[in-house]
Amino acid sequence: MAIVVEKLEKTYKVKKGADVRALKGISFNLPDTGMVFILGKSGCGKSTLLNILGGLDGFDGGDIQIDGKSIKGYKANDLDGYRNDYLGFVFQENNLLEKENVRRNVGLALDLQSLKDKEGKVDGVLESVGLKEFADRKCNCLSGGQKQRVAIARALIKQPKLLLCDEPTGALDSETGEEIFNLLKELSGERLVVVVSHDRESAEKYGDRVIELKDGEIISDSSPQSVVEAAEQTKVKHGSLRFIRAFTMGVSYIIARPVRMAICLLLCLITFTCVGVIDTFNAFDRYHAMMYTMDELGSKNYAFCKNTFYKGESLMAESSISLKNAEELSTLLDVDRCDYIYTLYNSSLNVENTDGDSNWARYARVRGYLETDSKLLNDYGYKLVAGRLPANTDEVALPLYLFNFYKTYGYKDGDSVIEIGSYEGLIGKTVGLQIIEKTFTITGIIDTNFVYKKLADILFNGVPYDKLMDYGDVLSNMEDIEQDVIHNTLFVCNGFSSYYTENFSNLISESNFILRVIAPYNGSDARKLKNLKACTTQYDGVPVSINDPDNIITCYHLINYAAEIIMHSEGTFNIVRDCSIYALLGAILITVLFLTYYASGTISEKHREIGILRALGASRLDILKIIASEHGTFAAGSIAISSVIGLITTICLNNTFNKTFGFGTVFIKFGIRQFAVVAAVAILAVAVGVAFPLIKLLRKKPVDVIADRK
Repeated sequence: MAIVVEKLEKTYKVKKGADVRALKGISFNLPDTGMVFILGKSGCGKSTLLNILGGLDGFDGGDIQIDGKSIKGYKANDLDGYRNDYLGFVFQENNLLEKENVRRNVGLALDLQSLKDKEGKVDGVLESVGLKEFADRKCNCLSGGQKQRVAIARALIKQPKLLLCDEPTGALDSETGEEIFNLLKELSGERLVVVVSHDRESAEKYGDRVIELKDGEIISDSSPQSVVEAAEQTKVKHGSLRFIRAFTMGVSYIIARPVRMAICLLLCLITFTCVGVIDTFNAFDRYHAMMYTMDELGSKNYAFCKNTFYKGESLMAESSISLKNAEELSTLLDVDRCDYIYTLYNSSLNVENTDGDSNWARYARVRGYLETDSKLLNDYGYKLVAGRLPANTDEVALPLYLFNFYKTYGYKDGDSVIEIGSYEGLIGKTVGLQIIEKTFTITGIIDTNFVYKKLADILFNGVPYDKLMDYGDVLSNMEDIEQDVIHNTLFVCNGFSSYYTENFSNLISESNFILRVIAPYNGSDARKLKNLKACTTQYDGVPVSINDPDNIITCYHLINYAAEIIMHSEGTFNIVRDCSIYALLGAILITVLFLTYYASGTISEKHREIGILRALGASRLDILKIIASEHGTFAAGSIAISSVIGLITTICLNNTFNKTFGFGTVFIKFGIRQFAVVAAVAILAVAVGVAFPLIKLLRKKPVDVIADRK
């Protein structure tokens, strides 16, 4: 190894006053081994020279050659690699990570080189400096001499060719100082040790060579040497801090100041939660709301009919649809099968009924019939809970919804009323339809997944009229159930439609024959939404236009509880949605500003640790990994907690909306999109908040970072 310094210049710019020339064109060269002292009074330029030799500071003129290669052209990464691999530093103030133990401080040098201590190098080097028994002790519990030995061990573990020592005994007593100098002298037999000091006595006692500076110039050199041409050039390595160590250090910074962290976390949780909840409003549309509600209620089928809207309000809900339009709708739906519920018109069952609103049996009406078999039940998720399916045209199976009317109010047989206590009590009995002079034998009971639990309690548990606070809403909800149709439809055998047409043609309109087009409600969310939006494509072969000059739209319409409630509340949510984007942007801005303030404070407090790492050879990327681990962990925790709070908040808001617009509906949902939005905003806010103070810090020279210079 050979170090050649040629006409080295360094000038410090001073804002007020004349510039200061710290080094004035000095030149010298250094040997491969030995102990060289650089002496001089304070301000003579010796520490500046040491910092330049160590790559901690730059120079303005001249050159430094290491093994024949100039460092003038070194980039920042090259200087990091030079400090990391080529040299070791021993500072006057030790510059240890005080809250870490001895082992981790010494092992840090290996971590920066992406090395693991598989061979027990840390214990070996600690033994060489007499500190093996202190390996697990925190550095802030050591004496000054012991700390300096730790600093020497940290420098030695990477076997540097050059060991730079800045006033290594300046803060020690004379006895401890001698121990340190004796150790350095021993080490100089295998490497070059350069010591900056003002202690002339120690320099003459331990030094192989003494260079004295005054006012930035060399005034004496006890053993000047000629330049020796290097046999090989120094190869700059680019080690990198191991991720696990970077992550551990980053997380330790979080918990170091729990009060500040807790305050920041609380504020971030508030803003991130608001971001997620606001986005649920921003994402609102009628089709997603319908899907969420149908999923929540456990719906098993779509039911479509014809409807006409005037300026967004339902003008006329048609009771039936033509076969031509039913077939067109079937082609628009992305489903494996479609079925038709044929019109029967309102026919009351023979359920015991009395006059007065306190009795709900008058809702035991049949609106249509559906040809069924075991495959249909399987495809729609329906279940035959008793009996069998009808096999001929004078047999029917009842939905469980209609059976419950019989169970609650009784089966009327002439002038007598028979109590129905079980499914079997009704099977075999006949049901008469008022509009058709014919009776049908009940062969089975089918569970069609009646999802209106609250209404079920009212209908079948005898809630009296004077106990209802929302009687009008109950009647409206009952109408919605009847629109849903499937729960008051008779299940008949295949071929029943032909029989009915032939025998009751006088009750059928050729243009309006089908009451509902139904299809199984399953598949992916994308497939469900496609089917819910079928009404926006075309009607009767003509594309549906929402820009009709008269604002009258005729289309295929989803008919169920969800569709009706959501349609009537859509205007309110659209207003909230239009305003939510401004609230979202405001929340993001507040978060970014706050995190910038927080990150500036936390990074500023870590300047000394970061400066130490840079002096040891940590690259800007290594520092970035530590800071990213710290704030990334904070962001990840904030995202997780905010998402949980946002989910709970959304559920509570939906419950509130249900009381206003109707129970069972799900207007907003905290899902994957909202989690992604919260994550994106959190990551962006943390990244922007950290970027400004971090970039400012990384632009500084390592020597300025350690000294906390502006």
